[in-house]
Amino acid sequence: MSSHAGPANASLHHVTLQQPDSQPLSLLRFGSFAEWAGKSFNRSVLLLIAGTVLVRIALASWLPLGVDESYEVATSRVLAASAFDHPPMVFWLTRLGIECLGESSPLAPRLPFILLFAGTTWFMCQATAICMGRRAGFLAGVLLNCSALFGVAIGSWALPDGPLLFALSIALFAMARGGVIGSQTCETGAESPARAWSQWSTWLLIGAALGVAALSKYHAMLAAIGLLVMLLSSRGGRRMLAHPAPWVGAVLAVVIATPVLYWNWQNDWVSLRFQGARASGGGGINPMNVLAMIGGQAVFVLPWIWWPLLVEGYKSLRGEGVDGAQSAARSLAIIGLIPIIVFSVIPLWGSRGLPHWASSGYFFLFPVLALAAVRSLDGPQRVFVRRWLAFSLISLSCLVPMLVSQASFGWLQRLVPALRGVKDPTLEALPWTQVQAGLLRVQTLLQAQPLSQSQSSPRPFLAALGWRDAGKLGVAAGSGWITTVLGSDPRNFAFQIDPSLLAGRDCLLFAPVADEAQARALAEAHFERHEVAGEVELTRAGVVVTRLRVLRCISFRGKMPWKYGLGVTLRAPNGQEIARVSKQVAQLPEHRSLGPLRTVRAGTELGS
Repeated sequence: MSSHAGPANASLHHVTLQQPDSQPLSLLRFGSFAEWAGKSFNRSVLLLIAGTVLVRIALASWLPLGVDESYEVATSRVLAASAFDHPPMVFWLTRLGIECLGESSPLAPRLPFILLFAGTTWFMCQATAICMGRRAGFLAGVLLNCSALFGVAIGSWALPDGPLLFALSIALFAMARGGVIGSQTCETGAESPARAWSQWSTWLLIGAALGVAALSKYHAMLAAIGLLVMLLSSRGGRRMLAHPAPWVGAVLAVVIATPVLYWNWQNDWVSLRFQGARASGGGGINPMNVLAMIGGQAVFVLPWIWWPLLVEGYKSLRGEGVDGAQSAARSLAIIGLIPIIVFSVIPLWGSRGLPHWASSGYFFLFPVLALAAVRSLDGPQRVFVRRWLAFSLISLSCLVPMLVSQASFGWLQRLVPALRGVKDPTLEALPWTQVQAGLLRVQTLLQAQPLSQSQSSPRPFLAALGWRDAGKLGVAAGSGWITTVLGSDPRNFAFQIDPSLLAGRDCLLFAPVADEAQARALAEAHFERHEVAGEVELTRAGVVVTRLRVLRCISFRGKMPWKYGLGVTLRAPNGQEIARVSKQVAQLPEHRSLGPLRTVRAGTELGS
């Protein structure tokens, strides 16, 4: 407890010293908790991690894969140095989980990310404890796990933010341990400056962590920019930049990120241009997009955590850094607020954006909020802060079962019929399990009578109109089927197989009934003929959610309406064809019979 605590706090502190083993750990009794955490900090952090990991494993085993996760599972069957829309780490980890546990359970692709978030919590707690004390360290981990965005989505699902935050948590720990943030100790239990790491150890680890972050998500660049701005904003930081260690660390980060740069160079920088196009605008100024982005961030983080994060971040940014803890809070506020501001402002002229893009910014503000909460617990606002902590824990504990049950049973539409026409975001977790039975029937038919005499294999390939449906289709069908996209927005499916190698083969095209006209137009343009093969009903708890029309497309002509990816022909300004070939080879079992694949560098235009 603080030496400035009042008589009431002193009484609680005295009781704790008299009977340390009789006081249970409770976030509602921070007088006893402070003493307990001071003596058993690592044990309390491990208990927090163990409890949250068990909950996440149960959640990940029950909840089916979402749209993004299904896409990652389907496209991770062909691994490469990078991918169209993200750096490669999310695909590598997804494939690692599947190779260890198989594709039968949704836990398999998610388990590596659950374990990474356990490490993220550990490094968050340790880094905060070094700069701001053990109470703040433990509380930072608790608050991080109380946010829906971090504790549920990033902590449980196969998303690129998981390895990004794990790498940034290691960078945060190195910054705290090496004295990059915080200039002096603030509470008993914080690391002594005399025990700080050397410049070389600190910056080599920071550089390595930022390199891994760059292999996870392009947003790592903003964290690096925030770190540079933070260093330039103080005299001590500018002295650090005069040492060669930070610059060697920067070179190390670039070296580790080389696979992403190499893949983009091989494919005409298609991934960087795609992501950059989201910020380039072209649709005019739209303030409503900014409000939608900010509102989405509030909902994802949870309003009662989102607002204090911003308020305390702003306060720390304006603070003078009178002690080591406050100095560290100011440094983290600079690093954290930069991506939050960038991703909140870009929708003003660019694409609408997604709220979780700013996750790396909010991540750095949790130690700041934890410090403010701990200091308030020693002051007149302690009752309010205790109730806020309790509400944060209880609200997420109630919210998660509600969302999981809604995704599984759709009870909200049953309870309120007026909502049946409203878009339900939990439908993204709807599995396409009914497709499996349809494919089994088709496979039996194909063994008796091939769809086309021109193809060498009786099994057709599968296609959807877009990458979202193709991901769901690929997961439902399994790795034994070739799955691709027939529409103009294939994302990383465009880099799975060269369409020319499928020439002459037949296809089963799955499309929502509402998009049947578009599916027929594409089938007519890219196949010799087509016909309706049947219909698949996707149900949730016995209720039909959507219907898929299955078109039987005969003899593929070997070209897709893609503007990037394998098989795309580049043309020079004078119209002359350019053939630039790389060495990527497909890994799907059926691809081996088609011969090695050629990766032609992408074209100069991007799809929508």
